[in-house]
Amino acid sequence: MNTENIVLEEGLDGSPLKPTNSNLASTGQRLANYVIDLIFIYIIAIGISAVLISTQGDPGEGGILYNVLFLLTHLTYYVIAEGTGGKTIGKMVTRTRVVNEEGEKPSIGKIIIRTLCRIIPFEPFSALSSSGKMWHDSLSKTYLVKA
Repeated sequence: MNTENIVLEEGLDGSPLKPTNSNLASTGQRLANYVIDLIFIYIIAIGISAVLISTQGDPGEGGILYNVLFLLTHLTYYVIAEGTGGKTIGKMVTRTRVVNEEGEKPSIGKIIIRTLCRIIPFEPFSALSSSGKMWHDSLSKTYLVKA
C-alpha cells in the first residue's frame, strides 16, 4: 500500500475506517505513546520484580533476570494491549489505534510481528525516515491512525 495516499475513511455502510495520509498519527502522538507506554511497562516490571524479591529473595548482582523480566513485560504488554483492542494505554491517551491496511483490527499474527519488531536495535530511529512509518508498522503491514 502506498503510504503517500493513505486516508482514514468510513464507508457509507459503516465499514471499517481505512488509513489515509490525513489520519495517520503524528510524530508527536507516537512519541507520547512511547513515553506513556514505557512508564507503564516500567511500573509493571518493577511491581513484578518486587513480588519476586519478596517471595524468592534478591537474585543478586548482574541484573540479567531484570533485563529478561523487562523484555518479557514489554512484549507481553504490547501483544495483549494491541491484540485485544488495538490500543495501549498511551494510544488511549493520544486517541490513536493500530489498524491493518483495511482499517480493521490487525490479526494476532500481525500484532506479534509488530511487537517483535520493536526490539530491533535502533528501531526507534526509523521514525526519522522520509515515509514517517516505523519498522514495526511497515514490517507488520499495520498503521497507527487517529481514532
